[in-house]
Amino acid sequence: MLKKEAVAKCWDILPIRKSGRGVPILKYMYRDVMERYVSPLYAYSNGDILYSHSLIDTLKAVMNSSYLPNDKPIMIVGRRTNVQNVTSEEAISGKSVNKTANIRGKLFTVWGEDYFITSANYPWMSIPDVIIGRRAYDNWLVLNARKQNHVTIDATHTLLALHQTTEAGNSEGFNADNPGYNHNLLSRMYHRPHYGAGL
Repeated sequence: MLKKEAVAKCWDILPIRKSGRGVPILKYMYRDVMERYVSPLYAYSNGDILYSHSLIDTLKAVMNSSYLPNDKPIMIVGRRTNVQNVTSEEAISGKSVNKTANIRGKLFTVWGEDYFITSANYPWMSIPDVIIGRRAYDNWLVLNARKQNHVTIDATHTLLALHQTTEAGNSEGFNADNPGYNHNLLSRMYHRPHYGAGL
């Protein structure tokens, strides 16, 4: 049903070519999009996040900054703002998303990162086969970006990422099938990942 709606809106739909336990592997999602579209930036975002004009404004500021080196990979991340039971009216435009976040929003913990915007030269294929929707991969990605000395930008204060919080709450990654998949994978590869360095 969702696919049919997307096609009706003329969106491209790419097949999931690589998965772990039936869940998409993040780096291959980037690879597949990067092979098909030319852009200076590529992004992954959880599907329950709404954005306003602050997304474009922030990306323009990053792209136009004279302080950033041209050749280093860039990763932009940030915290989300939780809003309980967002209505259709509140989600209808960027302006209403901003207003809703200002009135009813609450900035979420530093442990949760729901979007990853990276430059075209970001070395995604060197990233482990972490899957989306499970815990640990988000903090590890930021930890790794910092460890590799990539340009790592916290856009929390300029980029509004409104999380449409439902009764399921904020811990769906802990309640999904095999919630420890990413942690187990990363622990096998890196022994004891220091997730706290990826906040």
